[in-house]
Amino acid sequence: MSTKSGGHRRHLSVVPDLPEGPTGVPEPRGRRSIPALLSLVDEITASPTTGGMTGPPPGTTAEDLRRHLAESGAPQPFLDHAETYGDDVDALFVWLRDYGPVFSERQWAADLLDHWTRFLAPGVAAIDAERFGAEFLAMYDDDSIGMITHLIAEAAESLRPEAVALARTLASVGPQQIRRAATDSAQKLVSAGVPDVWWATDLGTGEWMGAEGFADPGQSEETLVLKFSIAGTPHSFSLLLDHRRGGGLKDAHLVTEVAQLHRQMEIRAAVSGLTLGPRTRAEAGRILSAVLALPVAALDPDPLERVMALLPLLRSREHLVMVPADVVPLDPPTVTTPVRRLGKVHRIKVSLDRTRPAIWRRLEVTSGTTLAQLHTIIQTAFGWSGVHLWVFETANGEYGDPDPEMAFGDAGRVTVAEAAPTVGGKFSYLYDFGDDWRHSIVVENIGAAGDVDYPRCTAGRRAGPPEDCGGPGIYGDLLAAMSDPDSPAHRAVLEAMPLIPDQDFDPAAFAAGPVNHALRLLDR
Repeated sequence: MSTKSGGHRRHLSVVPDLPEGPTGVPEPRGRRSIPALLSLVDEITASPTTGGMTGPPPGTTAEDLRRHLAESGAPQPFLDHAETYGDDVDALFVWLRDYGPVFSERQWAADLLDHWTRFLAPGVAAIDAERFGAEFLAMYDDDSIGMITHLIAEAAESLRPEAVALARTLASVGPQQIRRAATDSAQKLVSAGVPDVWWATDLGTGEWMGAEGFADPGQSEETLVLKFSIAGTPHSFSLLLDHRRGGGLKDAHLVTEVAQLHRQMEIRAAVSGLTLGPRTRAEAGRILSAVLALPVAALDPDPLERVMALLPLLRSREHLVMVPADVVPLDPPTVTTPVRRLGKVHRIKVSLDRTRPAIWRRLEVTSGTTLAQLHTIIQTAFGWSGVHLWVFETANGEYGDPDPEMAFGDAGRVTVAEAAPTVGGKFSYLYDFGDDWRHSIVVENIGAAGDVDYPRCTAGRRAGPPEDCGGPGIYGDLLAAMSDPDSPAHRAVLEAMPLIPDQDFDPAAFAAGPVNHALRLLDR
């Protein structure tokens, strides 16, 4: 679907006609560009019994497909993921078309490592490997982290130099869980005597070089160029932001011809009657942080593929752009230290929406706290029982208990730091889909951990509403009735909702001490 309105409207460009990335290094394209990612569906459709069908053969069940997958020697993480589709044979078939391997684990890793041989050749730079690694990760969705970490470990068993290249790269541009697994594998390989890649120390050590950009008169679209240098190799990200769709990325390119890009940007701006101007580091940092927290705005397949392929690399550059006081950076990968946010604490304010007077808690949690753990912390802080469905809604997706019917990502795989990496970051938590208790979460501060127990509650207001009381609206009616115990409304409310406590319940009560005592019991 086109977002253009009218036949003469001018749209900005991110200059797609320049060379993108290092020359001579082919990048993967599409989910099946790596030959090793053969699919079970290919084998099924080639079978004489299926007649070359493009969908599940008549009478085929999801269990039939899983059995075929197991007999083909697929690794356990693939088998585990296939189980999440239950009886939905169509959905399982689609997933197998994109991911289902029909080869042994050893062949799986060996075929993939063949594509990393080029990064052992002279003249390859860290940016080459990072670009390839980012596009490789873009072929997978969030539910594939277990498969990728398994792949990294299996590749390390080969003791091939290519496995070091793979591990070092994914330790630089991958999400947190992949970074940890990749760093551990790289360390084991080097300790076993496998030669390290010479560009390993350059990964994650890029230098901020500046930014420039322009926007159309209506501020509906904006072009931003971010300039970096890694080990003396300059490169720029050219980003197109669509403010009509929330400010997310509409298109993106990685360009190594930095001077040529600047000249063409000047021309494009002039043609549109605009001026290409510099952006301060603080401005660029705020824009990039916002963009990475927003849903992607690309609609057409080609721009969407480019954006998704560059997002991991952009995220790995965020800490280079942000002013140090405004962000807690990801530690750059090193030979000996896994990348993680050790020693950092997020101070968050969790407010219960649509409640008057307001009900809230101020919590301090380690930045590596997973959203699954935060769910338990919030339940404890508000006095909930945890018996209902719940989900976190973030800029990067919805996370809860992994359930194929709900299509939630696994909250146990996402940290608070990943959901809200900067001060001012926001996301929400919904508990009890019937009563609709929605909590707004805002990051108030990110700092070093003190000599105290985490998590902890430092402040709050009012008691959490009783479980199953009907939601914010009905709870408001309850409070109004309880304000006058002698009124007919008070008795009517209590009789209509027997689960509501009587007048011994104090809605104004709050004390941090009992909350912290309950939080300390969580680790026992």
